[in-house]
Amino acid sequence: MLSFAAAKESTRYAFNGVLLVSGGKGNAKKISLVSTDGRRLAMARG
Repeated sequence: MLSFAAAKESTRYAFNGVLLVSGGKGNAKKISLVSTDGRRLAMARG
């Protein structure tokens, strides 16, 4: 889903991942995923 925005070159190792943040209270659980390759920024929420 977000892997298109993660860098694929080994020289940009700081951008080779996806940030996953979860939280919320009770039944209102939230999750956010963020990725970048230095040019594109992708974010998904659910």
